[in-house]
Amino acid sequence: MKIYPKINILIPTYNRANYLINAIEGALSQDYENLEVIVLDDASSDNTQEVAQNYLKDKRFKLYKNTENLGGFRSFKKLVYEYNNSDWFLFQSDDDYLTDNKYISKCVSLLNKYKEKNVVLIGSNQDHVFEDNRNIKINTCRFFYEINDGRSIFLDFYKASFPGAFSLQKTDVIKKLKCWTFEGFSSDSEAILMLCLNGYVGFLNETSGCFRFYNTSKASYMSYLNLPCHEALKIAMNNIQFIKNLYNYAKTEQIFPNKILENWREKMIIWYSRSTFFNFLHNSNSESAMLFKKEIIKKYPFVSLHKVSIISISYYLTTKNFFIRKIGYLYKYKMLNIMRLIFKKGYSGDMIK
Repeated sequence: MKIYPKINILIPTYNRANYLINAIEGALSQDYENLEVIVLDDASSDNTQEVAQNYLKDKRFKLYKNTENLGGFRSFKKLVYEYNNSDWFLFQSDDDYLTDNKYISKCVSLLNKYKEKNVVLIGSNQDHVFEDNRNIKINTCRFFYEINDGRSIFLDFYKASFPGAFSLQKTDVIKKLKCWTFEGFSSDSEAILMLCLNGYVGFLNETSGCFRFYNTSKASYMSYLNLPCHEALKIAMNNIQFIKNLYNYAKTEQIFPNKILENWREKMIIWYSRSTFFNFLHNSNSESAMLFKKEIIKKYPFVSLHKVSIISISYYLTTKNFFIRKIGYLYKYKMLNIMRLIFKKGYSGDMIK
């Protein structure tokens, strides 16, 4: 017997009325019937309410507004724990949008195909859209099967991170695990990996939607890069807590042998350190980059960052031209394999963003 669970698309928003239209229309265009789209306005000062209220005539659409600005993290947490009454939910940023109107239906078909498995998470490919509206197709299918043991994705996350955008997540598991309690820009990765430790993960080798990609200085989750050096350093160092939380949970639950888990922790810290150092450099914030490098190596002596600066400079020079940037995106994983051979190191694809 097939199942048709209730699914909510959750969209927190703040002062992005111009982008919100695409986000809402892409969500409401889904052909899946047992669906609800919930928008939470985080006390916007633009015309967000006026834009969103135009969709209230659709019975699948609900609109809420915070009395004060809570920030993206707390707004999303409020959506998940207070307004979400679904079996599954899809978290969507207000500037991203679904392009496949059958995406939710395809996810449900996958659930029915593997209903003997404990599926807790489903992901897909996305296009990356830049500020000038040019886009690049991103294909991550080479890393994932249609159905995956979540524990393998957890262990290989530093090599190939699972796409979180437009991922379908099982509500009762998220609430049971009390995810989204860590307030950091990697809280979404923490939730994804917690799910991976608790079941199977589905993957659709199709493009579900468009993920809007900014210069790092304009992306809300990267806004700390523009803060004064010591403030940025504090946030970058505190964010590593998500790795500690995952490590402690996996250790308490005895999911992996200690040696494997210790190796994963070390590899994740190296991956995070290199990615963060790269982002500082790519954002022309060399002072914060050097402070971060000094602090992270002091705390974790096994981390090495000297080769990342070379890669950063090369990438910055080539990505000034959009055509070269597109080639770089399409072949970045092949480039990274060459780097591994040259440097004998493991580099994450997320570094080349």
